[in-house]
Amino acid sequence: NNSRDEIMNGWEFISKPAPTERYTVLGEESQVAHIKVPGTGEIKAEAGAMIHMSENMKTSLTCADDCCGLKACCGGEGCFKVVYRSSDGTEGVVGLGPAYPAKVVPLQVEGNVPLLLNPGTYMGQLDDMKLQVNCDCNPSTCCCGGVGCIRQQLEAEQGGVALLSGGGTVMQRTLGEGETIVVETGGLLAWDKTVKMSIRRTGGCCTCCCSGEGLFNTTMTGPGRVLIQSMPVPRLKAALMIFQQSGAGLGGGAPVKAEQMSR
Repeated sequence: NNSRDEIMNGWEFISKPAPTERYTVLGEESQVAHIKVPGTGEIKAEAGAMIHMSENMKTSLTCADDCCGLKACCGGEGCFKVVYRSSDGTEGVVGLGPAYPAKVVPLQVEGNVPLLLNPGTYMGQLDDMKLQVNCDCNPSTCCCGGVGCIRQQLEAEQGGVALLSGGGTVMQRTLGEGETIVVETGGLLAWDKTVKMSIRRTGGCCTCCCSGEGLFNTTMTGPGRVLIQSMPVPRLKAALMIFQQSGAGLGGGAPVKAEQMSR
């Protein structure tokens, strides 16, 4: 155990959470959050997240929290959220899943510390909270930090549980005051607003050009929580593009292009 703790060096592996009275996460990959909705309660989710729901559940639309959804669109979300409520006052069930092959990450949002998200990370919420937009006005981090100039920000005055989607392996680390870690550009999933983001060069010219890490890495300085993912959407898209261009896995079936059929 001691050797494992030394290797982890403060990192926590976010495995499939244990079932709670409010939700259960099903599956190992491309997971589904199986959520109990009280007869007088409601949950909210991004459009298209519903996998299944009980017959007594009804849906309605509400505008995203900022400017009728216009700012939310800039943060990687749609202009609307879907609200799920019971139609007869009895308990119901809703299943929510990510929009791409990913894990469901239930995360507690503290009432006094907003949570910043990589755009497109938000999937749903079990409690009352606002999904807003946070602008990064630092030219170096907004251009080279891998997140862009507009991030999502979750605020919950009374605290609550948010459902995020993370690709690959998801890990969390709680940083102390002044403690800094270096992460892959674009690998961030979520972080407390108390954590300061910056960048640093990956190394000299040869390292920048040939290491596969680009010109910069992202640095995060505490205090606060930082969650990272091993397979963010851009990396997944790049891997699929290479697979498609190489023609791997296409087998010996009919040609892909129509002009190749005449032979």
